[in-house]
Amino acid sequence: MTSQQPTMPRPLTAAPHILETTILAARVAAPAAWDAGAAMVRAAAAPKPRPPALRLPLAA
Repeated sequence: MTSQQPTMPRPLTAAPHILETTILAARVAAPAAWDAGAAMVRAAAAPKPRPPALRLPLAA
């Protein structure tokens, strides 16, 4: 009698519900990541506030 065991092991694959959960999580996280990236671009483009200059009266 021959062995019924396959010669190549079957690769491990994720179950469909795990894949669906992963895809859903990525779709939910994408807008938040987009907003965070846009906020970083706005922060980099905004001029940096300059420290206040000390104004001393000129000596007469």
